[in-house]
Amino acid sequence: MSTLAERVAVAMEARGFNQVDLEQAAGLPRGYASRILSGKRRYLRPEQLQRLAEGLRVDYTWLATGEGEMEPAPPGAAPQRQQERVTELDPRYPNLAATIDWLRGQMPDDFLDDFAKTALKSDGDLSREDWYFAAKSAYARWRGKAVPPRPLPDDDDDPIAASMAAARKKHAKKKS
Repeated sequence: MSTLAERVAVAMEARGFNQVDLEQAAGLPRGYASRILSGKRRYLRPEQLQRLAEGLRVDYTWLATGEGEMEPAPPGAAPQRQQERVTELDPRYPNLAATIDWLRGQMPDDFLDDFAKTALKSDGDLSREDWYFAAKSAYARWRGKAVPPRPLPDDDDDPIAASMAAARKKHAKKKS
């Protein structure tokens, strides 16, 4: 089962839940289960995944990643490692924290923890898009795959740069 929707469907069938039962058990808004099962909601925040796992009575890691067993560990068993929240480490990096939280379940926790520790050495917080691209590139390198460089906008792709270039040309002609 490679997708969240497939894992939720299997867990619902195992518990005899329909969509309304799931929404009530997990405290989800009406129609939310439908969006998950249809694939419109492919990635959930860790808090949402936790509520979903508790409502379905399944293991959080299995629901988030498909790894491990669907059934949660019995009471008294050693707890699984919970996610380390970057926001607790350094509040000066809210975009990094949001990106790491969003990527939980999509990338291995050990990679994300290492990435967060390395990223906290940077000069400052980047945009969420930039952190996402950095994490995606680092993850590809971590898995041993080549990563193409991030494309920089050409003057043709950037209307502001194109208009600035046209203005410079026009100004250069007037001087001549």
